[in-house]
Amino acid sequence: MNIVGVKFGIILIMTAICLAGCTKEEAFVDSCDSEIAEQVTSIMQESQKGRYNLENCEVLVTEESKQAGFLIRRMTFQAYWKRIREPEDDPLIQGMLQARNELKSPGEKEAAGRIIDGYIVEMNSEPETEKIETKFVAQISLENETWELFYPFVQEGKETLLPLQEYAEENWFENAEKRMQEGRRRLIAEITAADE
Repeated sequence: MNIVGVKFGIILIMTAICLAGCTKEEAFVDSCDSEIAEQVTSIMQESQKGRYNLENCEVLVTEESKQAGFLIRRMTFQAYWKRIREPEDDPLIQGMLQARNELKSPGEKEAAGRIIDGYIVEMNSEPETEKIETKFVAQISLENETWELFYPFVQEGKETLLPLQEYAEENWFENAEKRMQEGRRRLIAEITAADE
């Protein structure tokens, strides 16, 4: 009977250890959820700073799986993007205005004014508030209690996970100088094309 009691005791201890481990993992994953939501919201808000206010931000888990010791969560960031910058203040338009001022011919300046007005009309036709969703992937190491965020970049049907912060900096953060140069380039190209 002592052997049975010892075996039963060992089973109880092993069950308690497993449950404690599961509870610890659950607590870590729960703490990750709020930290991930905060970091993604911060990245998204910073990437749109000066252009949009992001309101009613939410982070949702859309799919979850385990792979090679990691908990993989496919997630979606949702928010209402409210435009706060007027088109005239957009660096693209600012670059066009600079290029127009450097034109010599009154006819070219007039044509440039019409082109710029067209861009402004187009920008004003965009909704002032729009619900936008952005997908990302959280890779959570339960063993090391760490996590990383990735953007699921898809090209030619193949998905590549790129570090979210780096992807955001390269693709979503505005580079005002580059955007002004793009405005100048576009206006000159359109004036040149109209002259031909």
